[in-house]
Amino acid sequence: YMTTTIIAAVLGVILVLLIHPGNPKLKENLGEGAENDEVSSLDAFFDLIRNLFPENLVQACFQQIQTVVKKVEVQPDFDDTNSTDYLSNATKPPPIFKDKKSLQFKSGMNVLGLIGFFIAFGVCMGKMGEKARLMIDF
Repeated sequence: YMTTTIIAAVLGVILVLLIHPGNPKLKENLGEGAENDEVSSLDAFFDLIRNLFPENLVQACFQQIQTVVKKVEVQPDFDDTNSTDYLSNATKPPPIFKDKKSLQFKSGMNVLGLIGFFIAFGVCMGKMGEKARLMIDF
């Protein structure tokens, strides 16, 4: 087992170095992508947990959930009761932008959720013993 694993790993590295899978010229034409720096590693971890337990198995075949950060404009408090503001022709302060996190479904198969469900399903079938024979034979 160990020798075949080592041979496979070495062969894989050699083939990658020889073939160069993917076209490196395509990467140059793509330019810079939009990075979502606002999403923390904790949010990414929670997304994994959420995707591990999908709400709907059919939906998990087509979509997965992801944390998205949007900038929302918040108007600062402005008290215009002071009479000197009227005399000095003061303007309202500029708006403040705050990050608002929300969950959105994105296209792509939720493989983690499907595997998690079927592992749990298999464990339950194994625990049921002969009661689950009809389902196992199906």
